[in-house]
Amino acid sequence: AWMEHGALTNFSPHEICVHDADKVSDMDPSTTWPSVEHFYQASKFDVRQGTPGSEEAEEIRASIGAAPSPEEAARIGRTYERTRPDLVYQ
Repeated sequence: AWMEHGALTNFSPHEICVHDADKVSDMDPSTTWPSVEHFYQASKFDVRQGTPGSEEAEEIRASIGAAPSPEEAARIGRTYERTRPDLVYQ
């Protein structure tokens, strides 16, 4: 059952567009995420260039972004947060 204020949660299936100040692109300086939960989980992982594991962290972020639901994005993010804490922002 849909909660009365369910559209205000991280799990609401509404896209968000987040400005990325570090993204180097003349075309689109932002990223669109399927939900706030997708963005929240993906943001845990350190993808800064030169950071050890940044390429793997980017792959994790991509898998979170491709998750078919906010619940699945949360599952993926939490799993990697437990199994690969070295890739999480400190």
